[in-house]
Amino acid sequence: AAYHWEANRVLARLHQLDWAQLGLQGYGRAGGYFERTVRRWTQQYRAAAAVTGEIPPMERLADWLPGHIPAGADEPACTRLTHGDFRMENLMFHPERPEVVAVMDWELSTLGHPLSDLAYCCTAWHLPPGLLRGLGERVDGVPSERAFVQRYCEQAGLAQEDVLAHWSFYMAFSLFRISAILAGIGVRARQGNAANARASDIAALAEPVAEMAWRIASGRQPP
Repeated sequence: AAYHWEANRVLARLHQLDWAQLGLQGYGRAGGYFERTVRRWTQQYRAAAAVTGEIPPMERLADWLPGHIPAGADEPACTRLTHGDFRMENLMFHPERPEVVAVMDWELSTLGHPLSDLAYCCTAWHLPPGLLRGLGERVDGVPSERAFVQRYCEQAGLAQEDVLAHWSFYMAFSLFRISAILAGIGVRARQGNAANARASDIAALAEPVAEMAWRIASGRQPP
């Protein structure tokens, strides 16, 4: 658990950085992150669907998400520097202790909403085993998703009740984004230019991931 808590600490610290003071005003747009990102990934998904076929739960999510953005979440005041791909695989730990010495793979970083990073990190508690690499399906000592979210809220100074009240949106949003990415992989697999030899198998998870997101969004699967 110590490694998860350290990742949690680093994520909260990242979101406490003053991006304006760091000269990152041109790194993205302040405010409107969720509306803008849902629209972009909807376009990406539909471009892929024109080649590989429509995914019904993605269509439902594309309609549902814009109308369920939490009040105030797209205000400029919520803007933080976000990593975009924050997960354990992108952290370099000290070889002898649970200390993050580097955060890698910043190509998706932008000015966004901090809870998009947190929810994306927490998709590891939801994604099917075929998308995850590791020694097995369960590891002793890993904190629960709720405990991870609560610890982040404590370190970031956020009200847990407010975050958890809208957690279904944040998780559905993150899974929607992942499914759109998988749909894009499906296009490359069909065209024969995918980098991963398992691209077809990975792309086949687009619909199960979208269905999971829709179950969460519609309240049929607690996040």
